[in-house]
Amino acid sequence: KPERRRSSKCSQSTRDSIQSEEHHRLMEHIGDSRRYLWKFGYFRDTQPELSIHVTEHDGSRSWLSSSEDQTYDLQCKLKSTFSRGERMAEWTCQKSLSELRSKLHDHVKKELGTDYKTHFQDTRFAHHGGLPGTTKRLDAWFKTLANVANEGHLKNDLLAVFLDQLQAPVPQVDPQLEQFRKELHVEPVPEVPKVQEPEVQKAPKEVARHIEAEHLLVAL
Repeated sequence: KPERRRSSKCSQSTRDSIQSEEHHRLMEHIGDSRRYLWKFGYFRDTQPELSIHVTEHDGSRSWLSSSEDQTYDLQCKLKSTFSRGERMAEWTCQKSLSELRSKLHDHVKKELGTDYKTHFQDTRFAHHGGLPGTTKRLDAWFKTLANVANEGHLKNDLLAVFLDQLQAPVPQVDPQLEQFRKELHVEPVPEVPKVQEPEVQKAPKEVARHIEAEHLLVAL
């Protein structure tokens, strides 16, 4: 029994080390999590609303592959509401059961700590081996995770990693600034070309002396 406990502790320590390295790698890829989330509409007028629906990917099941390699489609929607309108992003990403477990479930469970059981006590993650009912379990688990994110219970780094793992398309243009620019009809001011003033030709000295002589005669 002591040997089993020691082995269990070592395996847990190894998993924690792998997760820590993976988190560090992801954060290097994402950069500043707050700036990353800002692009999606977070920290604005209202909290963006995320929804996820999980289905089994067609044609991914094969007797040659293990159940952990079974691929699932995550159909995602992210609705961002601004003072001047809203933006709806829809996309689908494909992940295997092993990826969902190691890169999302394990990471979320570790980061939430004791709060994990509070949020997910009624929606447990899928069992190992892809047993019957796996798709239903994954769908319920991701719906809960989306609600936890929508309620603001995920830290910035964890939320950023979550969206990155979902392969959320990063908006390139801020819709608020773009709309504001259109309403003001802001256009770049063209440069005004400099006009060179014509040079004033000076009269020759002989002409100037002749004019002075004429003025002198008139005066006399």
